[in-house]
Amino acid sequence: MHESNSMTENRKWDHIEICLKKEIESTVSNGLEDVKLIHNPLPEIDLEEIDTRVEFLGREFSLPVVISGMTGGNPRTK
Repeated sequence: MHESNSMTENRKWDHIEICLKKEIESTVSNGLEDVKLIHNPLPEIDLEEIDTRVEFLGREFSLPVVISGMTGGNPRTK
């Protein structure tokens, strides 16, 4: 394996191990515990009229695309 690939795999594994084994949670609040959402069911909206299509990189998807961080690159994550 190329040395830089090995370094990347090791760094990714280090990140996973730190999250699993260390106390990493922040003690600082984001304030969301004080947010109360008001229930508003919108019964006058017809579900059939809702269009969730989105275009991303020139392609159309029926639902919005969500891209999140990935742990790929280390065989120990399987």
